[in-house]
Amino acid sequence: MRSFPPAHGLSPGLRPSVHSFSNKQRNFAGKTEKEALQQLEMDAREARAKYGGEVTVRRPGHPLFGKKVRVTQTHLVYDARTFDGELQKALLNEAPARGIKLHFHVP
Repeated sequence: MRSFPPAHGLSPGLRPSVHSFSNKQRNFAGKTEKEALQQLEMDAREARAKYGGEVTVRRPGHPLFGKKVRVTQTHLVYDARTFDGELQKALLNEAPARGIKLHFHVP
């Protein structure tokens, strides 16, 4: 179990930087750019709905345990094995308009 330094929260006037991550394994092989962008839109919408907004810190021992915090950035992580470079570029260009940061990971 990870331990955190003792604290009662943040200094007055400061907000925590809270990031959430949604990992997806999708097969984009053979998809057109339009189909891939539609999938990105659905996945981004789901990530923002499930992991965005206000969340309660649930990690026992964390200085903000039990407190509500606002997610400042939602990240979407795709398995990169089924992407070609052009499709990755197209999705990376569209991700900011969807309110997310997009990452590609090779497991």
